[in-house]
Amino acid sequence: MKTNSIASITANNLYAACFALPVCCLYDIPLFFFIRDNIKNKTRVLYRLLCKKARTVITVSENMTARINALPCPAGKIILLENGFEFSRMQKYKKPKKNVKFLKTGITAQLVPWKNHAFFLDVARKIINTGSNIKFYIIGGDYFHEHSLYKKKLQTEIKPYCNIIMTGFIGNIYPVINSLDIIILPSINEPFGRIIIEAMFFEKIIFAEKSCGASRVIRHNENGFLFSAAEGPDFVVKKILELSENRDLREKIGRQACASVINRFAIKNHLPELGKIYA
Repeated sequence: MKTNSIASITANNLYAACFALPVCCLYDIPLFFFIRDNIKNKTRVLYRLLCKKARTVITVSENMTARINALPCPAGKIILLENGFEFSRMQKYKKPKKNVKFLKTGITAQLVPWKNHAFFLDVARKIINTGSNIKFYIIGGDYFHEHSLYKKKLQTEIKPYCNIIMTGFIGNIYPVINSLDIIILPSINEPFGRIIIEAMFFEKIIFAEKSCGASRVIRHNENGFLFSAAEGPDFVVKKILELSENRDLREKIGRQACASVINRFAIKNHLPELGKIYA
């Protein structure tokens, strides 16, 4: 390590940090620990140790910062650095939709219970029962093959509904986002929710759980909508039905959504802040 002039190690997840820490201690070099993932009860002790030993802990949202402080984390170690996005890579997939015959509403998430697909299905069923022709898409797969029973449960629940479709895992998500009109993020305590920023860039209508890390980006009723999943699906159902009848409002909110993220989360503005961490 010393002969190769390695000055520090950066770990982007808990697994990497656990391997990096002994090396950092052995060679007396600093550890920079980026925390982007949910903190489970069984990993709190590990996170507490790593935060204590790391020189700097970088979080992606105020939501995540509060959770790290609650571990607790030593004072002065946490830096908030929101995710940066290379919007230029997404631009080629951003194409206007023509001849929209029905709205497409989706949830894009791994098939894991904490993503709260149950809420999405409640919304879908209530809207379908009104006679609306809105279609609903569950986009994502059981990426680590750890939740096969959960996947089967979802498949069973949607069987009676031809307007609810499971796509499975899709590698390039950007054409999919562009094809949707509305995206719902109902997961509880989502650390950040990259899909929110990506969807807002594509001028989509976002419904996000209030506890989501990126919820502070959303100005309710202006560039998206916030809800509490614990209060049930009725607000989301009512608002989607209203939006389905008002194209001008959908387009207005979409434009405002894009305008609110295009500069704040651009990678070109993110990199200088990242450089300051290592200075």
